[in-house]
Amino acid sequence: MRDGVVKKNALKGLLAIGMAAFLFGAAGALAKMLFTADISPVDLTAIRAIVACALFAVFLMITSRQTLRLTRDALPLLLASGIAFTAVNVSFYLAISKINVAAAITLEYTAPLFVLVLSVLLHKRSLSWRDVSTVGIAIIGCFLLTGTSTAVFSLSSGALWGLFCGFSFGVANMIGNACSARGITPANVTFYSFLVSAFIWLPALPFLSVWQIKADLETLSLIGFIAVVATIIPYWLLMYGLRHVDALPATIVGMLDQVIAKLFAFILIGETLTGGHMAGIALILLAIMFLTRSQGEEP
Repeated sequence: MRDGVVKKNALKGLLAIGMAAFLFGAAGALAKMLFTADISPVDLTAIRAIVACALFAVFLMITSRQTLRLTRDALPLLLASGIAFTAVNVSFYLAISKINVAAAITLEYTAPLFVLVLSVLLHKRSLSWRDVSTVGIAIIGCFLLTGTSTAVFSLSSGALWGLFCGFSFGVANMIGNACSARGITPANVTFYSFLVSAFIWLPALPFLSVWQIKADLETLSLIGFIAVVATIIPYWLLMYGLRHVDALPATIVGMLDQVIAKLFAFILIGETLTGGHMAGIALILLAIMFLTRSQGEEP
C-alpha cells in the first residue's frame, strides 16, 4: 500500500515539474523576442519578480491568508530560495541575450550534474551507475539539441552565465527539497521567493531602464505572459513537484524546458530544427521516460 502511494505521489510530482518546464520553455523563447525590442535581461528579470510578487500576494490574501505567515525556522530557507530564484533568472536572461535560446537552456540544464556532484559531496545521495548514465544521456541530448554551436563550448560571457544558471538552478532545486522536508508549503516557498527577489530589485529600479520600455500592446502582452503565466504557475508547480521528487530527477525532467524552448524558438523566431536537434529531443525524452519508470521505485 505504502509503495503504491509513494509511486503515485512521485508520478504526480514528475507531471507537475513537466508542466512547469513547458511554461518555462515558452517563456525563454518569448523573452528572446523581447530582447529584439531592446528590453534588457536585467529589466525583464526585475519586472518579472516584482509583478509576480504583487499579483501572487493579492491572490493569496483573497484565497489563503495563512500561506503568508512566516515562521522564524523557515526564514533562512525562504531567504536562500529567493536569492537562488533571483540568481537563476538573472543569469538565464543574460545568457539568452548573448547566445541562442537552446544553447543557453542547455547550459542551464547542466543543473543535474551540479545536483549530482553536490548531493554526493554532502552525503545526500550515493553515486550510482544509473544516476551517472541518466544524467549523461540527458546532457548529451541537450548538447545535440543545440546543434554544433560553439557558444556552448566557449568561455564567452553568454556561456559562463549559462553555466552559472545551471549551478544556481541545481541549488534552487535542492533548497526546494529542503523546504519540503521542513513542511514549508509550495505556495509559501513561491511567494517568499518572489518577495525576496522583489526586495532585491526594488532599490535598483531608479538605476534601470524599465521606464524607457515602449508600452505597446505586443510588448506589454509578452511581459505580462512572462511575469504571470510563465512565473507564478510554473514556479508553484516546481515547488509542488519537489515535495515528491528528489532534486536530481526533478532537474532532468525539467529538461523538457529545453525541448519546448527550441520548438517555440523554431516557430516564433525562426531558429533551425535539424535531424541532430531531433536526436537530442529523443535522448532527453528517453532519460525522462527512464526516470518516470524508476522514480516511484525509490524507497
